[in-house]
Amino acid sequence: MKKHVNAPHPNIYVFTDLLQKEQSLASLARLRGDMWK
Repeated sequence: MKKHVNAPHPNIYVFTDLLQKEQSLASLARLRGDMWK
């Protein structure tokens, strides 16, 4: 059964959004770690 959705793959968009947030958090933590060395 096919449901009509606005976005073809909404889960992928949510996943990539989370991934980008995690990557930015990781880079922030890395920067902070470099500062405290």
